[in-house]
Amino acid sequence: MELRPVDPDKAEVTWELPDEDRKYPYGVDIQYQLVQRGTCPSAHFEPSSECNVQERRKTLKDLEPYSKYEVTIKPRTPPYLVQAGRLAPKKVDTVRTGEAEPTGPPNNVRLLETPGRDFLSFTWDLPDCDKQNGQITQYEYLFTGLDDWVKVSLSVLSSPPTNTHSRQAF
Repeated sequence: MELRPVDPDKAEVTWELPDEDRKYPYGVDIQYQLVQRGTCPSAHFEPSSECNVQERRKTLKDLEPYSKYEVTIKPRTPPYLVQAGRLAPKKVDTVRTGEAEPTGPPNNVRLLETPGRDFLSFTWDLPDCDKQNGQITQYEYLFTGLDDWVKVSLSVLSSPPTNTHSRQAF
C-alpha cells in the first residue's frame, strides 16, 4: 500500500493484492480515520469507509488540511475461503494531508502600552489549532487611518514565533 497527499483536502491510496488473491473478483474495503486534526492534540474521530472498491487506486476526498489520517485496506475474501479459515491480511498506514492557508484569524490581538505617541506595539496569539491548516511562517498586517484624510497604509511581514511587532508611527 502506498499513501500520498494530493491536495490539502485529498490523499491518494494505491495498492496491490497478493498474487494468490488477484484471481478473485472481490474488491477491497477502505477505512480511513482522522487521527490528528491540524496542529491540535490527538482526539477520537469517527472513521469513514468505502466498501468493495474494485480499482487499485483511490482518491480520498473532503479531508481536513494538514491533518493525519490512518488508512486501512482489507481485501475482501471469497466466502468459501472464509469458511476454510483463509483471510487476506489487511494493510494499515498513515498520511498527512497538505497545507492550506489559515481559515481563522489570529486570536487575542492587543495593543501594548507604549511610551509616547510616535510608537506602536501590538501582539497576538496563533489562530485556533484546527484553523491554522499548516505551519504558519509569516503574518501580514496592514495599518490604515480611521479618518479619510489619512492616506498612508503599510503592509509588514513578521515571522512567528514572536507574534509581536513594533512600528514607529507616521
